[in-house]
Amino acid sequence: MSGRRDGIRAGVLCGVLAAACALTSGVRPAAAVDHAPVPPPFGVSATATDSIRYAVRVTDNNLMGITITNYGFIGNNFVSRSPSWEYPLGTGYEHMVRGGLWIGAEAIDDEGAFTAVTTAAVDGSQGSASQSATEYTPAGLEIKVRSTLTNSRYYDPRSVSEQDYLSTFSDQPAKRSSDNSENHHPMSLLVRQENYAWSFADYQHFIIFHYVIKTFGPPLRNVWVGIYSEMASGAKNLYSVWPPSSSGSTVGGWYSKKWIEYEDSLRMIREHYCMQPPVPGGCYLALVPPWVGVKLLGVRPGSLADTSKKVTLSAWTYAPGSALRDQDVERFALMNPGTIQDLSGPDFQPGSGDPVELLCAGPFAELDPGDSIMVDFALVGGDDVPDLVTHARFAQRAYDRDYIVPVPPPSPRFKVVARHQALDLYWDDSPESFTDPTSPIPQDFEGYRLYLGEDRLDLDRVAQFDLATPPHDTT
Repeated sequence: MSGRRDGIRAGVLCGVLAAACALTSGVRPAAAVDHAPVPPPFGVSATATDSIRYAVRVTDNNLMGITITNYGFIGNNFVSRSPSWEYPLGTGYEHMVRGGLWIGAEAIDDEGAFTAVTTAAVDGSQGSASQSATEYTPAGLEIKVRSTLTNSRYYDPRSVSEQDYLSTFSDQPAKRSSDNSENHHPMSLLVRQENYAWSFADYQHFIIFHYVIKTFGPPLRNVWVGIYSEMASGAKNLYSVWPPSSSGSTVGGWYSKKWIEYEDSLRMIREHYCMQPPVPGGCYLALVPPWVGVKLLGVRPGSLADTSKKVTLSAWTYAPGSALRDQDVERFALMNPGTIQDLSGPDFQPGSGDPVELLCAGPFAELDPGDSIMVDFALVGGDDVPDLVTHARFAQRAYDRDYIVPVPPPSPRFKVVARHQALDLYWDDSPESFTDPTSPIPQDFEGYRLYLGEDRLDLDRVAQFDLATPPHDTT
């Protein structure tokens, strides 16, 4: 059968953002319970030239609506009601304020040896532009899109998934982010971020983050790579003001309602909304039903099965400007222990805690100029824990098979012509020549299904047309 597309549109460029933060002095105060913005202790601006541009896109060709950038930041920091990490897309259930890539290593430059961590996001207040939160700079003008679907306007035979998003960024030049009190010390990194997405079956419940990391400076040693995340689920449709505030909702503030757990066998940190303890009795789970997770898929060269490679999960209570994490040596110590944080303490429980997470892989003993390392993560969603686990395993299967997955034929080219009290629907037969390299019968088209509806999550099948001749004779 032709795969169900659910009327999902291609990705849309959301725009170019720029921000400037005011100068101030003194110690940064603790954020309020609503994570409201507070003045930063220094000035920072996001600039664009004729060779770089800060670009943002929202993934929208499956059930994951995630803001991705060409500067390592993930999510939109609740600067608008557009999806930050909305799942299922269209429901208004948000699951992450901010996230981003961390790379740490032992480095050297003309000034001597140093320990460095380049961050795309650290603890910070909601509602501010994300360009000021990252230490990475775009290395291009856009986030490129390509697709394996021959009918897509983004079709490219080099594509990996039904919708790839491609961007490149660097940690040069030195740029202090708005949530760091320490000057950024570049390692001469160049990062290629590739996001992969599919729109069918269990694959529609995750987005892949594939990072290819190089250095164009001196060799780096003891390299670790991780994703920082402030997962915080909530129902944005219940808030009359945005960014969310306790004054704008009958369900109270957005934060300190995080139920987090770690699934060791899957290398995944997962999160669910929980209004108040005890867990789960006081959580009101139905208010925000889905579970989401950040899953570590693998590394190359080598693998996570190597005894030389380890996984780190660090977590702490949200505290912008904390003296415990305001220097690279402290952040690197969070990345490299190769241990899993115990999440049973009050700092990580709903009501008493407001946790953020860091999931890392390493070490890579040495990264020389011209070489590269690759680390892959998946952002995954599910209706419940078993559903989430199933989707996480499909993401792992895709990684293990180098992202060669069984893809249904693409939707045909389609046209609707209106007439009196009727619609005439026309499509071509291009899906019938589609080839699936994973199938014993590569050209395995079976038929067409037609769906109609006003809600992308609630479409009705109104017609089905099957081919009856072998081998195209199954239902």
